[in-house]
Amino acid sequence: MESLGFNIWQRYLGSYDTIISGYNQHIFPRGELPNDKLFANDSSYQQDVIPYYISKANLNNNYLYLNRPKIEMLSFAQRSDYHPFAMSVNESPKYNKYYWWFGYETVDTGTPVQDNGKWVRRWLVGVHNSGYVLKNLRSTWEQVKSGVPNYYYDDAIYSWYIKPSVKINPNVAPNTKIFRVDIYKKNGALKDSIVIIRSDFDFDTSYTGNKYKDVFFPPDYDSLKIFNGAELRSGTNNGDSSFVDYAIYWYGTCDMWLERVRVENDWAVRLFDDYYLKPAQPWIAWEVNGIAKNITRPYKFMLDESEHNMYPAIGYLNHIIDSLKPAGSKLSVISSHNILYHTPALRTGGSAIIPEDVGENIFTQSEMNEINIDMYPLPGSRYASQINLPASYVPNTLPVCNYSIDSGRLADPITPMDYENYFNANLDADGDHSFRYTNFYKRANNLSRKFDKPLIPVIQIHSWYNGNPIEYSLREPTNEEIEALTGIAVTYGAKGIMYFWYSSNGVMGVDNSYGRGLIGNRYDPVGFFTCTESKRYTNAYGQPKWQKIKDLNAKLKKLGKEIIRFDNQQSYGYRYHIQDERNDFLSSSFIDQIVTLRNSNDQNQCEEYDTLDAGLLPDCSDHTYIQAGLFKTSNSDEKFFMLVNRRASPVSSSSTYDGKRIIRIKTKQNASNLSGFNNWNIIDVETDAVKAAFDKTIANNYIYLDTLDPGEMKLYKVLPVMVTGGTLTGNESISNVNINCDSTVYNNGYNITLGTGTTINFADNAGIIMQGGSFTSGTNIETSNPQVILTAKNNVWQGLNLSECPAVYIYNTKFEKPDTAQYLLELTDCYDMKQ
Repeated sequence: MESLGFNIWQRYLGSYDTIISGYNQHIFPRGELPNDKLFANDSSYQQDVIPYYISKANLNNNYLYLNRPKIEMLSFAQRSDYHPFAMSVNESPKYNKYYWWFGYETVDTGTPVQDNGKWVRRWLVGVHNSGYVLKNLRSTWEQVKSGVPNYYYDDAIYSWYIKPSVKINPNVAPNTKIFRVDIYKKNGALKDSIVIIRSDFDFDTSYTGNKYKDVFFPPDYDSLKIFNGAELRSGTNNGDSSFVDYAIYWYGTCDMWLERVRVENDWAVRLFDDYYLKPAQPWIAWEVNGIAKNITRPYKFMLDESEHNMYPAIGYLNHIIDSLKPAGSKLSVISSHNILYHTPALRTGGSAIIPEDVGENIFTQSEMNEINIDMYPLPGSRYASQINLPASYVPNTLPVCNYSIDSGRLADPITPMDYENYFNANLDADGDHSFRYTNFYKRANNLSRKFDKPLIPVIQIHSWYNGNPIEYSLREPTNEEIEALTGIAVTYGAKGIMYFWYSSNGVMGVDNSYGRGLIGNRYDPVGFFTCTESKRYTNAYGQPKWQKIKDLNAKLKKLGKEIIRFDNQQSYGYRYHIQDERNDFLSSSFIDQIVTLRNSNDQNQCEEYDTLDAGLLPDCSDHTYIQAGLFKTSNSDEKFFMLVNRRASPVSSSSTYDGKRIIRIKTKQNASNLSGFNNWNIIDVETDAVKAAFDKTIANNYIYLDTLDPGEMKLYKVLPVMVTGGTLTGNESISNVNINCDSTVYNNGYNITLGTGTTINFADNAGIIMQGGSFTSGTNIETSNPQVILTAKNNVWQGLNLSECPAVYIYNTKFEKPDTAQYLLELTDCYDMKQ
């Protein structure tokens, strides 16, 4: 891990099987060490867990994502509040804090009213008809989701409580029927029909008819408790439609106000009753004070696979952790979750939930301060499967590319050109949740901007074979694909990169299922796939995998010094081959066109391009597989853009076609987002080399920017030449700026004009050297203050060296902090000089 350059560590929890009195489930989370179990007292595991985490932090000065059994289990406390309103997607106001999908399709009679500062629905005797007043729950999956069989995030293992919050007149006779709750199972069959009478409210003596009471009974009262969630799911699996419902039938015997119908599992009942803050079970304090405060570089508590009805519990935990954590700590609960594809499924089918709704629900309830997403876009199915996944292909120019389950190659080889069309179509597809790659990154980017939350994605670097060649599996990415997937994530505003996964499991050729990450296992076949010291030096295709991750991390660290400065709210990603996104990118950038070219004497089929050099063949715009990103920082003078080559066919001596592309751009004349300066440098952030310089005033300015290897990402910084130093490509005129000049500016025969309000702070080695061209500083207007100030950024600078200039006009200009070893103004063969 140290040699790879990782700087954050995380490991998922395991599980153990035990019987605990009072719990319906028997599978619970556990940590890596033997005593680190869910129900263990902290005194039994602290002495082992603390040194374990410290050792992981010391590997490479790592920060730690903490997967802790108690925090993760409490995060699976699930609560859904269904409101009594049939709201539409964009309806306003959005009643209370609830959102349109947490409601009912059928809302008969009753009137929305505000009561005690909250929106409720009211039914009045003699005004509204009795009968079903709430029916057909809109979002129907919250209590019947399934996960890994028998694992602790399967809804079927919990007990569930139904808790309508209702207000009535307490003077009604005790046996009066008030309303009925009809519980429907996932298959639509009626499970229970529970009549609520006046005496069920168990009003205390302080009740005056102005309070809302949860119709909720002690755990040993079974009327509104579903003891086993499996009964609600009724044996059906996630692939079926869901008709779960908690219908409310009003008898019309007394006025009734209903705030919401709450459904929560047994963990939520205990959590929100502060059970885990009490002296007998202070789980949260044990984990914050006992573990996190005593280890090196704890970053955040992490959990996996969160769903929308877990966000109230996560928010509760974050609130408590915030009250316990050390000052200045970032400690909180975040989730490597499925917020973008585990959106609540609707009774009507599918989900019309938009990112803004998702974000409002997540970040207001959960108080999470990161967006973590894991999407693995490279399927390992040999044929299009029954769950709408594409078949899997790789380019036939890889060192080894034949399909072989026993050797970890879960894709068929095709030609590089066909592969690149397949690869990009696959990333753009909107199929099964794991394979909506680009579309979900766009949504994550929207959320990151809207709520100013950093995005930390998880990149697929692994394979996983599930034992069936036509069902859901994942093939190992090629080296080129890993960099392309990483670069795409950065264009959408990623502030960090995690990889899945480091380890491996199973024996290829022996076990029915297996997975491979960065380390292997000694039973792998020989040849390319031998694991020395358990490191997978080569991937399944014979490419140097270990070194690729090492090089990619080194690159990310160089780029990261700039990436971390990018404003979350001003980071945008674009697919250049998609016309609408291409237009958006061009309208937001100083770039007017991107062309990708390869060496070929074939005839140009793209009439949209002209003025091409001989021997270069362009890709048409709808096949210009470039991912572009635009970024801004607090410095308005600097601009950033990223280009990612989404062509990932490796260069091979066996083929004349590969994914390498020459990049040509055309700059806009007088682009509005390049204000204040005429001359600009495009700098490769990784190498700090100037790749191109241009004058923004020139029309039809074509620049051969770079050559991108297959899958390669490049981050570019765009800065004025007067800031970076370098050579002008046109006349420069500036005014009303205060800038640092980091290196010498060479005029290249062009004019330089420093207008009123200009201050230039030169670095030690910086100055202005002119040969030819006119130099003007300030104006010939009498003033008591200097119009231009030329000074040193530190103590000295190299001054102005002007030769063969037809005109030198220096007015109202102040030279500061002179270097006594040289002249600050040196003129040679200049004439028409004025000051």
